[in-house]
Amino acid sequence: MTGPSTVGNTDRPGASALSPPHAPVLGPFYSHWGFKNWLLHLHPTHIEAEPLGIWISIKGGALGSTGSQAAAQAAYAPDSNPSSLVRRESSRHWAVDDLEKIEVRRQLFTANEVRLSWRDGRTLLLALGFRRSTDAVRQALRASYPALYAERRFKA
Repeated sequence: MTGPSTVGNTDRPGASALSPPHAPVLGPFYSHWGFKNWLLHLHPTHIEAEPLGIWISIKGGALGSTGSQAAAQAAYAPDSNPSSLVRRESSRHWAVDDLEKIEVRRQLFTANEVRLSWRDGRTLLLALGFRRSTDAVRQALRASYPALYAERRFKA
């Protein structure tokens, strides 16, 4: 992933470094114009971004090009993209203390977004491919990181 640096994924001792089963898992999200897809595991001290690869984007694009928006959305449905211990070995980790803000933005004609902003000025935009997950994402991020959480263009 370009931009944000990662911490903690080079000295992982194995499964014991993985998140506990109670850590919320959100997504999938896409970034980098759809070339990267992620699940986010929310931990008290860091956010773990589990890579999903490009296949979701290819599948969603192909289904969308046939005129079936419902089928394209289904490619991004959380139930269609479970977490994997093998993929999690290459996860990225971002320390919560390094973040300045986590903002959820409602978009009218494109995917809703989660913007991670670091204290050093870096920003990462993660688009939520499955719009119906937006409220669950808002709730989980607000509960997990209340001091960092913000949202834009949602009715109060």
